[in-house]
Amino acid sequence: MTKLQLIEELQKSKHLDLLSKSLSKKEKWEKIIKLHKNYSFSIKDLCNLANVSRSGFYKWVKNGQSHFNKWDENLEQIIKIFYFSFNRVYGHQMLSHLIKKFSNLDLKPWVVYRYMKKLGLFAITRRKRYKYNLESGNNKYDNVLNRNFVASFFGEKLVTDITYLHYDNNTMFLSIVKDLYSGKILDFQISDNLDLQFVYTNIKNSISQIDTNIQPILHSDQGLHYTSNRYATLISELGFIPSMSRKGNSPDNGACETFFASLKTEVIYIKPRSKWTKKSMIEAVIDYIEFYNYFRPQKRLNWESPQDFLNKNKSNWIAFVN
Repeated sequence: MTKLQLIEELQKSKHLDLLSKSLSKKEKWEKIIKLHKNYSFSIKDLCNLANVSRSGFYKWVKNGQSHFNKWDENLEQIIKIFYFSFNRVYGHQMLSHLIKKFSNLDLKPWVVYRYMKKLGLFAITRRKRYKYNLESGNNKYDNVLNRNFVASFFGEKLVTDITYLHYDNNTMFLSIVKDLYSGKILDFQISDNLDLQFVYTNIKNSISQIDTNIQPILHSDQGLHYTSNRYATLISELGFIPSMSRKGNSPDNGACETFFASLKTEVIYIKPRSKWTKKSMIEAVIDYIEFYNYFRPQKRLNWESPQDFLNKNKSNWIAFVN
């Protein structure tokens, strides 16, 4: 095919932009691949017309990315090991920080991204979350937190909530209390039923970790546990400032919702419900919360884990309280 004939064919197929001077080499190479695949145009003719070298094009195709000078098989293995060890739930950014934390190998996120793209490794998409509505009691409180999830010191603002843990043909319930300064899960309780006591034990265990000079805000939704008379008595005795989401407004307690989403996406949804037993579910939740508190990097904490963040900033928040 002559150069003129190729130009005419490109014009017919509306791909004459291959000749645009504003395109980078990578953009031209990407177009050449598509044109060759869809229209069977010669690679040689397309490269000549686009004024790019065939050797450069084939090198780019072989390496999978335009800026890979050398494929490192050791890096490939490390990235694959971490990707599959964490059940394929993390993308390039989280994996780069986990690799750094556990192997002291400082890989930039874009490097991990390129290897993952070449290897066809993608993070599992999160499932849609379903909100279960429970009946509510008579006691309601103002939304003191008002979606201000930023705290100045440890224990200033706490959030609490309950989620369902489905296994086999049964269901358990998980209650957590989370500190908004560090993101740490202060305490959690698992129960076979929605009795009031496991939630109140959860709250009591959490306050024991907070400086006695602090009067924490404790935010919840309008579930029965948090609108009962027993709850009113409990938070009064423990010295909490109560705060409550507006009815049917789950983003008001988004800090708890995001933790539950992470737990279920990164652990629970990896296996079908029928594969979980009560014992394996409890063990998985315990292991994940320990991982979350002590090892899992969080972007808002400058990619530190909650406990590492507390350790590094302890002098700051203690001084703030005192």
